[in-house]
Amino acid sequence: MLGLAKRGWVAVGCWFLFLGVAAAGADELVLNNGDVLHGQVVSIEGGNCNFNSAILGQLQISLEQITTIATDANMPVRLADEQEAINVWISPAEDGVCLDDGVSECVVPLSSVAHAGPPALVPWEELDADPWVWSGNAELGFRARRGNSERASLETNARLGTRNSVWALSGHFRSYYAEQEVDGRDEPTDDELRGGVRTERILFDGLSAYLALDLERDRIEDLRLRSTWDGGFCYLVWDSDTVSWKLCGGLGQEDERYYDGRSESSCIGTLQSYFTWQIVKRVEFTQQTEWLSNLATTADYRINAETAAVVHLDDAEHFFIKIGLRHEYDNAPAADVERLDSYFFSSIGASF
Repeated sequence: MLGLAKRGWVAVGCWFLFLGVAAAGADELVLNNGDVLHGQVVSIEGGNCNFNSAILGQLQISLEQITTIATDANMPVRLADEQEAINVWISPAEDGVCLDDGVSECVVPLSSVAHAGPPALVPWEELDADPWVWSGNAELGFRARRGNSERASLETNARLGTRNSVWALSGHFRSYYAEQEVDGRDEPTDDELRGGVRTERILFDGLSAYLALDLERDRIEDLRLRSTWDGGFCYLVWDSDTVSWKLCGGLGQEDERYYDGRSESSCIGTLQSYFTWQIVKRVEFTQQTEWLSNLATTADYRINAETAAVVHLDDAEHFFIKIGLRHEYDNAPAADVERLDSYFFSSIGASF
């Protein structure tokens, strides 16, 4: 009776041992020599399979020694000619392995599996696979303005940006200044500062999302600070070797503070158009238009437009001359301020 009880406990123990081995051995490797290993595929990386055998423990086996693999659960797999991993079940196939994502199946050679399992750490030498490229320019010139002031003024303009295959970041700064002698004193006829930052991310081919912040101060128009932020989407309508045209639209907030103590705040909608045409080598035509409207009243809007020709002075396009015309229209300006400012400008600049 005691012997029977012992044999019963041994049978139970063997049963639980079998369950433990089966649970730990849900994945299967078939080697070229015909051996079959049960355990867990931890990862595939660098041409090797890291395998946790139920009996032999941790193993690292070259893919060249493996005929096929079967997994009990899905896992991230990235092929050598793909950028992203997909979650698939791996099962044996005559010419390698079968990858099944639950919707479709494909058979691939085992050697084409670049990585499987948890994401691997990126080697230091691969961190620059998508590097940031910097660019920028600086301009110095004059403009002849007609509107709230009719004097020539000094103009400075600078831009700095960086981008990779997905993101683009940029910042810009512009200033105008001019003086006129009145009753023996030098009085400013132009005193304006503008600046801002913008970030843009490509979502997929032709479509991107952006977020921008712009600041402006204009003493001549009694504007102490105008801050405008907006975000939305851009669509690349045309992109070729000679022509580029992008449209953007978004929503945002605008706050205005004046030197007399007044302040205004409004929700705005924006539309922007950016067009560039390379007419011939070293000569470009550019046109930019921006429309900003107060969403609470259609009578309160602004339109800024710039049309220019850019002539590059060298083959590397490091130096250039820019000549153009700008229009700035405010349909609801401050008191004693004209709605339209139009001016011709010319500048010389350098870029990198």
